[in-house]
Amino acid sequence: MYNLYYKITILLLLLLFSFINNKNPAYPKKHHEIKGQTVLKNINSKNKKKIPLENKTADKKEMNDMSSELLMLKLDKIQLLEFKKNALMVRLRKLYLINQKNKIKEPLTKFYDENSLEKDKEYYYYMGIFYEYKGKYRKAVESFLKAIDKNQSYSKARNNLGNLYCKLHKFQFAKEHLLKAIEANPYNPFIHYNLGNLLYETGEIDSAIKNFENAIKYKANLGSAYYKLGILMYQKNNHANAIEYLNKALKFNKKTPLLFFYLGLSYYNSEQGSIAIANLKKAITMKNNFYEGLFELGKIYQSYGEYNNALESYNMALAINYSQIEQKNLKINIADCFMELKKYEEAIEIILNLLERDPKNEHFKKYLQILEEKKLTENLSEPYEYYNF
Repeated sequence: MYNLYYKITILLLLLLFSFINNKNPAYPKKHHEIKGQTVLKNINSKNKKKIPLENKTADKKEMNDMSSELLMLKLDKIQLLEFKKNALMVRLRKLYLINQKNKIKEPLTKFYDENSLEKDKEYYYYMGIFYEYKGKYRKAVESFLKAIDKNQSYSKARNNLGNLYCKLHKFQFAKEHLLKAIEANPYNPFIHYNLGNLLYETGEIDSAIKNFENAIKYKANLGSAYYKLGILMYQKNNHANAIEYLNKALKFNKKTPLLFFYLGLSYYNSEQGSIAIANLKKAITMKNNFYEGLFELGKIYQSYGEYNNALESYNMALAINYSQIEQKNLKINIADCFMELKKYEEAIEIILNLLERDPKNEHFKKYLQILEEKKLTENLSEPYEYYNF
């Protein structure tokens, strides 16, 4: 017990001494550790003790070193966060490319919330992609606009927003954003391609062609751009260029039924019937119930006098049960083939069937008259005479 009282007394005395020493205004002391020695600095003393110059320099150097260490520590934290963010963006980009956009929102919001980050352009950009995938187009538009508000030159957000507006048939808004995206990123082939698609939709064909040409200028293996150029060349009756562009699209693995369809028609108009037929057959094989492909293939066979092949294609098209207008044109072609094969009864039956549906059609009446006359004079008709030399 005595030892305990003794220790408490000593401790109280030490605390009292320390308190008195700190309260005395004449002798406030600060201790600076400089290379292992302690220097007492009397702040209010008139006779200040001069600290050697080399000690002052060492003190300043040590303080600078400490500041540098703190700065480096702070930079390390910033760099680590930036690294984590970049890794997240790579992950989100991968989800976007492999069409798993429904998995974007959760890791994105979790990362920003856990790190107390301000919502920036990347956040709103990927949220726009997520909402568009979910079919929440209004929210997608709002997210893309917030991303653009963070950075007016953010071409990715403007490009995606332009594409979304095209999907919603808001072509005026789409054009504005795609043009600004090109202004911010003039050498991006995909923005030129998207703008080309928009201009094609709005009937600005020459401007569309220019943008598709820019797309392949900046990305020479962009098969989709060659494909669109090929279709536009076909529509402008420039069949040689259509064949060139469509074959380049094939080279870069843009293989679609419509590509072979337009390639076949371009070859046909360039008087290369066998290649035309081969390409149309590829198109029909790739796409089930491809009415237009079967109809055009039948027309090509018919134009070369291969009436039985033409009838086979026409009957396959007829089985698809297309629109009444299309079926009417198809049946007229079938009647033509029967007439050329001198199967007048079959041809007459088809025209009578058409007249039942449209009894006032003068063309059908006249055609029926021609068929009946041919049937009556079948044994009196002579083949056409042409001379070769």
